[in-house]
Amino acid sequence: MKREPLLSVIVPAFNVEPFLDKCLNSVISQTYKNLEILVVDDGSTDGSGKICDEYAEKDSRVKVIHQKNKGLSGARNIGTEMAKGEYIAYVDGDDWLDVHMYEILITQALQYNLDISRCCAISSYGLADRSGDHLITAEKGHADILFQGEDVFALYFNEFLCKVVWNAIYKKEIVKGIISPERCHSQDNYVSGMYLYRCKRLMLSSKPLYYYRENPNGTTSPSKFATL
Repeated sequence: MKREPLLSVIVPAFNVEPFLDKCLNSVISQTYKNLEILVVDDGSTDGSGKICDEYAEKDSRVKVIHQKNKGLSGARNIGTEMAKGEYIAYVDGDDWLDVHMYEILITQALQYNLDISRCCAISSYGLADRSGDHLITAEKGHADILFQGEDVFALYFNEFLCKVVWNAIYKKEIVKGIISPERCHSQDNYVSGMYLYRCKRLMLSSKPLYYYRENPNGTTSPSKFATL
């Protein structure tokens, strides 16, 4: 029988009511089914908390944590602490996933015994899926290549897709115990560097599987890209 390790998916949600349905639908609809979905309502003042609870009622894999606002890092930290999966992933509450994303990344991780399995992404803006969306690709020659040892950490300096946390799955020992600094505008830079330092084997898939919404009102406004 094909081995299906538990994947814990951590979804911080702060005032993302217009986007949250699309995000959570994309997670619960994954073709990879062995998921623990930890949705952290980070003190939302809109209807985000109610939406979180509605998804927990209709899908037993969804667990909701309501907390006072601690920012994106604070939400990720509590989710990481509670996660029970052999692998861990992060999804921002205003983004969404290709339905095959976790099946592809888990398959890749098991086949090559990876500590981190990554993919490319597509950047979108606002409420609509606009024709101006653009591909966030790997640097030339990087995609679908196995990186090992010192070559993994070197990616931090020349590969944007290795400076963010949301386009990957991680073995739990890569992320457990690393605390993301709260209310810091470069939290992805900090923790991604720590993850790469611990990582021995990484592969970056050429497939764009993560849809990254540039939301000026999101948890990392004015632009998530501006924080990296």
